[in-house]
Amino acid sequence: DKISEACEAGVRVVMIVRGICCIKAGVPGKTDGLVIRQIAGRFLEHARIYAFGEEMDTIYLSSADMMTRNTERRVEIAYPVRDPACREIVRHFIELQLSDNVKARQLTAEGTWARIEADPDAPRIVCQEVLLREAYERARAAVEARADASKAERVQPEADAAPDLATVEVAEDDAAPAPKAAPAPADAAAPAAPAPSRPDAAPRRGRVSRALSLFGQAFGTLFGGGDE
Repeated sequence: DKISEACEAGVRVVMIVRGICCIKAGVPGKTDGLVIRQIAGRFLEHARIYAFGEEMDTIYLSSADMMTRNTERRVEIAYPVRDPACREIVRHFIELQLSDNVKARQLTAEGTWARIEADPDAPRIVCQEVLLREAYERARAAVEARADASKAERVQPEADAAPDLATVEVAEDDAAPAPKAAPAPADAAAPAAPAPSRPDAAPRRGRVSRALSLFGQAFGTLFGGGDE
């Protein structure tokens, strides 16, 4: 009803739907300014973008499409796109879908889908193929940029390290004093003192001699030392 009211008030409404649509476009006095399109292509079209204004300066992205179960029985969210760069990306996406003249269909007042009548001299535009090509180009550019950045990070430390090493070597050569001969140690200068001579050890006696000597001492003690 609100879409019909907007059309009756002179607002031009353009819709891109995925499949079934419950409103007819081009009904005199009801939906004269309504244009409904769908794109039957490789990917599922379910963008859920809402743009308002002549230049699409007000853009919302939403988690819900325009179905009663979503708008009345579910918790959904729609948020504005405020960043200029992001708004430009969304505008490009919408304009590309509206310029599709190969896979797009348009809803008639009879409720049937008809092909878009394109100028024979106009280039063929398949919006999904264009978006896919752009995605590949962005991915390739990102990979090349990362490779260049990684190469620069590897080269830069080597270039910075070479002057530093030369500076350190020169500084060390200038600052280090000439080496001097170390003085000879005191022990090495004085002649070594001769080792003290050990007295000659008495010759060792045999067991028999020691036994006889012990017996002699014992008899002397018994018979000669009794007075003591």
